[in-house]
Amino acid sequence: MVTAPIQWIQRAAPEASLTVKRKDRSGQVTQLDEHPMLSLIARPNAFYGDLTLWTASLMSYCLAGNAYWIKLRNGIGRPGELWYVPHWLM
Repeated sequence: MVTAPIQWIQRAAPEASLTVKRKDRSGQVTQLDEHPMLSLIARPNAFYGDLTLWTASLMSYCLAGNAYWIKLRNGIGRPGELWYVPHWLM
């Protein structure tokens, strides 16, 4: 009963387009197609890709109402890796 709806959400989620938008002081919204966060989410770390990150996160979100990622910074202080953390470990 529980897994079928969660698996449907996990299968449907990749159909959505991930975007980054910026609003300036005048209220103008600009879509940033080359934002570094899009690349980071596409390849969150060396061990798994975006589909694994999203499906695991969606499972936690559906079951517990929260999903967690650990953000590791690189040598210059920018986000360099994302890691899914199960909700029961937080």
